[in-house]
Amino acid sequence: MRRSDRRFLLFTATLAVGLGACNLAAPEVEADPAGAYATHVVAYGNALNDLDPARLDPYGLIIAEACAFDRLAPRHRQRALLYFNMWGKSCHSDSLRTWPIWQPAPGELGEPDVVMNGSVHCYRFDDAHVADLLSWIDAFLQAHAGSVRGVFLDDFGFDRLWWEGTDAARDSVWGPYDGRPGWREDPLWNRGRVEAVEAGALALVRQHLGPAGVVVVNGPARSLDGVRRFAEDCGAPRSEAWPRLEEPGVDPWRYARAGDLLQVNGVGESGQWGDWSETEAGNGLANLQRAAALARERGCSVGLAYGEPPRTGGSLYSLFLDPAAPDAAWPGYCPASD
Repeated sequence: MRRSDRRFLLFTATLAVGLGACNLAAPEVEADPAGAYATHVVAYGNALNDLDPARLDPYGLIIAEACAFDRLAPRHRQRALLYFNMWGKSCHSDSLRTWPIWQPAPGELGEPDVVMNGSVHCYRFDDAHVADLLSWIDAFLQAHAGSVRGVFLDDFGFDRLWWEGTDAARDSVWGPYDGRPGWREDPLWNRGRVEAVEAGALALVRQHLGPAGVVVVNGPARSLDGVRRFAEDCGAPRSEAWPRLEEPGVDPWRYARAGDLLQVNGVGESGQWGDWSETEAGNGLANLQRAAALARERGCSVGLAYGEPPRTGGSLYSLFLDPAAPDAAWPGYCPASD
């Protein structure tokens, strides 16, 4: 059942005390003078079902959905960031899932099935949902304290108004709840709630995992110094254009900072090194070279995945190329801790 407004107020009051009592700044991440940079990989869906676990050894951080996390070896869980999405899930009900679920689907909360963007089953995004989401993060970190690295918050923006869907669907999930405006009244109607999610997640990670815990957000809404950002599809002209990442003052929301994750979606459909995709983001190898240079300069992490749908099917992120492989090493790569 959904939490009441009373529960929400109690939760946020407790959270405010926690925020005031702890240092939310992340440990400083500096560029390595030897030119090293960290690496990361994303494991969505059943990407790990038939994968040799040793292929995950080179990566400093592993972003994992619930199904993939269930298949991680203990040594890899120590580097895992648990995937959460505050807007919705890929299903309305979890009844057919056979692995542990840390984020209940809308149907498990008794909510109607409202689908947008083709496949996102949306939550009603009111104040109680913020409390729900933070309670799910809290419960998972309590259960796995000391055995995971942190959390990954996907679709991290103040709105999703560009998602395909009817106005009636938007009214249902993004209406004027709790005395606040809805999407029709204010284009940034959800900013306060999204900022509460960010602050709450960071406070919970600090509480359960200590200063080494990591919060990563995929989107432009980061506002806290202790939070890292996932720059998805580096070079993409409408979002992660290189000047936004590299040049001060162009885009303060996207400017790459120490600890950020630079994601290059640049490999062709074969999944083989040397088969570079050519997309709106540019040439895959050129983007990887540019990301590696920026990572060395700023102290960032680099990830590499498909730039076009893989020939074998599955997610664009179901690609695990060794950054130190002979004759296929990533540009300027030498191992580094994140």
